[in-house]
Amino acid sequence: MEYDPLTDRIWVLTSYEDNSGPAAVTGAYLWVWTPEALEKCEAPRAVRDPSGLHQHFTHKAEGITLISPSTLLVICDDDRNLLPLENQADIIRQTHQSAYYILQIEEQK
Repeated sequence: MEYDPLTDRIWVLTSYEDNSGPAAVTGAYLWVWTPEALEKCEAPRAVRDPSGLHQHFTHKAEGITLISPSTLLVICDDDRNLLPLENQADIIRQTHQSAYYILQIEEQK
């Protein structure tokens, strides 16, 4: 989770890992909460990608921080699963490396 005091939003990551099949499947989703919604016990809102789908990461996202008022850095740790980097299938992440995303945030409606 990361609180943004400039916009009064709370950014939330949820991640998953499924090792039950022949190949590990990992991923994560990004959510946004307002303090008011949290106080009312409302669910966070799904952050949407440019095509309108729930923002999905193919790596197991585990950390988030703001690097500017409109930019999030999402860091991933796929544990021992040596998965190819997204959009770079020829590069396999090693156990001492992590994948990351730099995400430009537009106002969520």
